Amino acid sequence: MPRIPANRGARSADGGQELADPTDRTDTADPTAHLQPIEIQMTVTTVANPRGRPGYEATLPCAPQSARSARNLVTIVLSVWALDDLAEDTAAVVGELVANAARHTSGSRLRVSITRPGGQLVRVAVTDYSPELPVLRVPDPQDERGRGLVLVTALAETWGATPLRRGKRVWAELRSTRA
Repeated sequence: MPRIPANRGARSADGGQELADPTDRTDTADPTAHLQPIEIQMTVTTVANPRGRPGYEATLPCAPQSARSARNLVTIVLSVWALDDLAEDTAAVVGELVANAARHTSGSRLRVSITRPGGQLVRVAVTDYSPELPVLRVPDPQDERGRGLVLVTALAETWGATPLRRGKRVWAELRSTRA
C-alpha cells in the first residue's frame, strides 16, 4: 500500500526513499490519477434454510459496503435456481434494502435472506435491529436521497415490513416471467 506523505519531501515511515507530494503534478487531466483503489474484503457465511423452503441467508456488517455482498448472494442463488432473469432486478432491490438498513439503523449487523416460496416467486429480506418501519415517500426532483423504496416498488411485485421483537424485516417479492 503506498504511503502518502503529510508534506513535501517526507520520508516513508521506515526511513526509506523520499515520497513525492501527490498534489505536485503537471498532469491536470485526471485529478484522481494518483489514487490507488482500495479493495475491501469481507467474509460472508451463507447458510442454507433448514425450514423446508429453498433459501439462503447471510449475516453482514450493517454498512453500505454490505450491499455488494448481498447483491452477489442473490445473483448466485438465482443462478443456482435457474432464475437468472430475476438477477438484475433482485440485486437492485436487495442493494437498496441493505443501503436503507445501513443508513437508518445503528446496529452493527444485518441479515440478508433469499427464499423461494413457490415456483417462480422469490423473496429477499433484510433484517435489522431498528424498530422503525420504512416509509415510502415521493422525493422532490432536487432531493439527492429518498429514491430507494420508489425503486423497490417499481421492481418488486410487492414489498413490506414485518415488525419483530428486536427490530424488523423488510422484504420484497419478485416473480420470474420465464415459463
